[in-house]
Amino acid sequence: MIEQAPHRMGRETAHRRFLRIGIDALVVALVALNWIATQLVAAALHYPPFFMGRIVGGIYQPFAWWWWQYHWPRNSVQLGHSIIPLERAWTLCHHIVFYPAISIVVIGAVVSGLLLKTRGAADLYGAAAWGEAADAKETDLLW
Repeated sequence: MIEQAPHRMGRETAHRRFLRIGIDALVVALVALNWIATQLVAAALHYPPFFMGRIVGGIYQPFAWWWWQYHWPRNSVQLGHSIIPLERAWTLCHHIVFYPAISIVVIGAVVSGLLLKTRGAADLYGAAAWGEAADAKETDLLW
């Protein structure tokens, strides 16, 4: 473990900055991916009136597909003369949300590990040994 001087402990390191930005980016990516999945399912099913989570018109809340999957896990929807099983829609949503999220987490973990491994030198100076008279004479501190 690398030691740091107390006067430098308050600074944000590259690793902490990466983690802070990475976690923020992961949250934004998860919300965006869930919103995309919700909108795709709603559009594919022609915005059925029984779907919950509608904000305005054809725009739904980002995580609405989770509610739909909970309420209608194995149901089917009739559109015109076609019957569409919803189970395939939920599988598509899982692929849209979870595969990119898992990839982002794995890449972030690798980069975070590399940042931890490549820390700079210790922030301490000297050998932590007391000098003797000969050392003081070498530095011209004593005559």
